[in-house]
Amino acid sequence: MVLITVAALIFGTNTASAYNLEGYKWGGTPSSGCCASIYFGFRGSYLSDVETAFTNGYEAWNESAANVVFVDNGSANISFEGADNSGVTWDGLTTYNTLSNGTFSYAWAYVNYYYTRGYSASVTQGVAAHELGHVLGLAHTNGCVLMTPDTPTRAACGIDTPTSDDINGVNHLY
Repeated sequence: MVLITVAALIFGTNTASAYNLEGYKWGGTPSSGCCASIYFGFRGSYLSDVETAFTNGYEAWNESAANVVFVDNGSANISFEGADNSGVTWDGLTTYNTLSNGTFSYAWAYVNYYYTRGYSASVTQGVAAHELGHVLGLAHTNGCVLMTPDTPTRAACGIDTPTSDDINGVNHLY
């Protein structure tokens, strides 16, 4: 019996949290009592497939148990944009500015149509939802989770919406 207990302590279980955080989050307090409102706008150049991917991606987050709600107000400090760039290796990218108090001040999330035009709608949604995870403050995590760093792994796992691990990470922040 003691040997089994020691083995369980050494090797652990598969239920441990694996999410990683960027180290920043959006400031403010939840406005609706349950969730932090994350305001965004579509800006710059984007194609209808990219806009659909971001829309489906933020709706997947909104429909999840995460303590956040994405709200399109057009003039927010988060931009969703499309790219069509063969000179880079990424199909999705998020960049952001931060403040010294540990909060984001601005974020840009991109889906690169040069690569995603050959993806299914589900895989493209997974790219967009993954980038939205970065916008919320999640970092890369290995495994069959939304925040896995590469699209082929997400696609092979069938992940295009937040998993419980991704949701736990966001709920830790908000």
